[in-house]
Amino acid sequence: MELKYKPNFQEARKYWKAYWNNEIIDRPLVAVTAPKSEAVAIKKYKRPTVTGFDGNYKRDLMAFEEYAANTYFAGESMPNFRPGFGPDQFSAFLGAKIEIRQEDNTSWVDAFVSDWDAYNPVLDTSKGSLWNKMLEQVKFAADYSEGKFHIAMIDIHSNMDCFSAIRGPGNLCMDLMDCPDKVEAALAKIRKLYKPVYDAVYDAAKMKERGCVGALPLYCDDRFVRIQCDFLALIGPEEGRKHVIPSLREEASFMEHCIMHYDGPQALIHLDSIIEAKEIEAIQWVPGAGQPGPEGWIDLYKKLQQGGKKLQIGAPFEVLKKLHKELKPEGVAYYSEVSSAKEADEIISWFKKNT
Repeated sequence: MELKYKPNFQEARKYWKAYWNNEIIDRPLVAVTAPKSEAVAIKKYKRPTVTGFDGNYKRDLMAFEEYAANTYFAGESMPNFRPGFGPDQFSAFLGAKIEIRQEDNTSWVDAFVSDWDAYNPVLDTSKGSLWNKMLEQVKFAADYSEGKFHIAMIDIHSNMDCFSAIRGPGNLCMDLMDCPDKVEAALAKIRKLYKPVYDAVYDAAKMKERGCVGALPLYCDDRFVRIQCDFLALIGPEEGRKHVIPSLREEASFMEHCIMHYDGPQALIHLDSIIEAKEIEAIQWVPGAGQPGPEGWIDLYKKLQQGGKKLQIGAPFEVLKKLHKELKPEGVAYYSEVSSAKEADEIISWFKKNT
C-alpha cells in the first residue's frame, strides 16, 4: 500500500512496528508535521470535531486533503482524517439527543436518564439513524481517501463517560453511592455494545487492509484503539477499581494494541490501578489547563515506563530533547509541530544522533 501524502509510508510502518514491539531501530518513534512552504504556513488546519452532520461528507474531506497536500509528514507522522459527530456521539447512538453547535465545532447531549431500571441501551440501527449516518460517512471517507490518507477511528466515549453524559456527572456520582448495583447492571449492557460499534467502523474504514489509526494519531498494522474515561477524575480509587477499570481492561482486550487517554491531575489517584491493568498498553498523559507542560511530569513518565507502559508525548522540540535525555527510548512516541520541512528533518536527525 502507498499513500499519496505519505511517500515514506512503508518506511514509517517499520518504526511503528518497532514502537509496538517496544523496540527501536535507530531512534524512538518521532512524528513531526510542518508546512511544505511559507506560503501555506499561515493557513493552519484545525481538526474538526464535527464532520458531515448535515450529510455533506465531501466538504470536510476536501478541507483535510488540502491540508495534507500542503503538509510535510516527517518521520512517523501519518495523514489521517477522523469522522465524527462530537465527543458524546456514542451516547447519541444509544438514544441520547445530540445537539450540534457548528460555530464552536462541538456537540453535546442532554442528560435524559432518570431511572436506571427503565433504561435499556440499544444501538439504533433504524433507517436514518445517527449510527447509520456515521457508517455512511465512514464508508464515503474510506472510498474518498483510498491511496491518499488514512481514516481514523471515531471518538468513542463509552463506559462511564457515556453514563456521565446521559445521566449527568453529579447525578452519576450520587448514584454510585445510592444505587451502585443498578449502575453496574446498566453498565453491563453498555459494555456489550462497545465491540460491535468498533468493529463496524473498523470494517467501514477498511482498516484491516489499510492499517489502523486511533482517535489519537498513532498508527498500527493491527487492531488498535484509544480508550479513556474522564469521569475517573470525579471518583475515588475504590469506585474506579469497581466501576471503571474493568470496562477499560475489557475494551483494551478486544485489540492487539491500545493507548489510554489519561486526563488531569485529579485522575492520578487511579494511577496504580491503571499501571496494574496489563491490557492498557500505552498512555497519553494530558495535564490539563493551568498545569505544567510535559517537562513537569518526568517522574510520572518514568513511573509509567517502570510499570511497563508505552508513552505518547506531544511538545515543542526543545521540550522533547529534555524528555529524551530522561526517558528510555523504547516505547515512546514523540510528536511535534514545526514551521518548516527543514526543521522537521533536523529533529529526526537529532534523535538519530542522540539515541
